[in-house]
This record gives sequence, structure tokens and C-alpha cells, in this order.
Amino acid sequence: MDKEIMVRRDTVLVGAPEEVSNVLRSAADRGDLIDCGEPRVLADGRVELWVTMMLPVPEPEPIPLTLLHRAPTFKSARRRRAISWPAVRRGLVLALKVTLALVLLTAGAIVGYGAYLAVQWVLAHLVWVVGGFVALVVVVGLMLGKSGGCSGIHCRGCGHR
Repeated sequence: MDKEIMVRRDTVLVGAPEEVSNVLRSAADRGDLIDCGEPRVLADGRVELWVTMMLPVPEPEPIPLTLLHRAPTFKSARRRRAISWPAVRRGLVLALKVTLALVLLTAGAIVGYGAYLAVQWVLAHLVWVVGGFVALVVVVGLMLGKSGGCSGIHCRGCGHR
């Protein structure tokens, strides 16, 4: 015979005075009664009593052995291979697409922030940027000369060799 598991419980007994006394007497006879409070008579004549006693806990039902270990059959082996490679490929393709989208989004954010910083730098140094542009135009104009012809740089149209 299996050993019964007992747990200490605080519980309230409510019932007719004879019923409550029978429960107390049987628990005391078994040795399960630990503590008992003062009885309180309710309006309808029943008695309420707080008690602490050891109560049995039902044992969990054992799991059948067939659920713990089942020999694989031909049908179950075929069912296990039901994952198709196209489905796996679709998952990999989706993961690659999401990764590529995140990489492109990050690269776009970095390029956009760089452009923002470049514009801020140009606006902060506008006098120097305009002066440099004017100097570049003057130098290119001097290189082309007054006539706009060949100034010693060999070009296709001048025939100068």
C-alpha cells in the first residue's frame, strides 16, 4: 500500500453543530487535528470554526509508459519529414530580406546624417566656400586665356601638337 501524502491546511468548517463536532472528533482520533479556534454561531444556526489539520493530498496519476517512449513507426518517420525544403528556403529568404532592409536602412541613415553634417559645415563656413569657388573660377578663366583659344594645353580642335 502506498504511503499517503499529508499537508498542513488552515481551513474553515461550516455546518450544523453535530456535523462540525463529528469532523473534529474523527480528525482528532486520526491524529490529524493540529489547532482549533473558537466556534462562531452564524445567523442561520450553523457553526463556523477555523481549524488547522493535516489533510491528505491526492497523488498525481502516473504518466502511462506508452507516452514516455514510443517506438518510431514508418508512418511517424514520414510525418517527421513533413518540413519541406521550400518552406525552409522561404524562411531563409525572408530573413535575408529583413537583414538587407535593416542594413540598407542603417546605411541610408548614415549617409543622410553625413549629408546633414556637410550642409551644416558649408553654412557655417559660407564665406570661405564662396571665396574658394570664386578663386577656382578665376584660375580656370586665367588658364583658358583671354581669347579662349589654345593656351598650350593640347586639345582636339586647335591642331596644336
